[in-house]
Amino acid sequence: MHRERPRSFQELFVKLSRRESGPQRHEEFWALKDVSFDVAPGDALGLIGANGAGKSTALKLISRIIAPTSGRVQINGRIGALLELGAGFHPDLTGRENVY
Repeated sequence: MHRERPRSFQELFVKLSRRESGPQRHEEFWALKDVSFDVAPGDALGLIGANGAGKSTALKLISRIIAPTSGRVQINGRIGALLELGAGFHPDLTGRENVY
């Protein structure tokens, strides 16, 4: 997934408050780039990473909620996704117990 965004909140604020005309300079931002992996039948997949690392974008692509702006998503079989924060999570169980 690709989009352009201002480099900082300050840049966004200045742009919106001044309503500058002409070409705007934006930093290119890729939520996901050059990602490839295989998941064997019966395996579970979990994604961890820092905020903004692309975890939610990856899950939305895999579950076909959104389409990629470039490249492809190939799925052979069925998928079930828990995309809501806390969906299916039981705080009394360990991470492993929550998955299985």
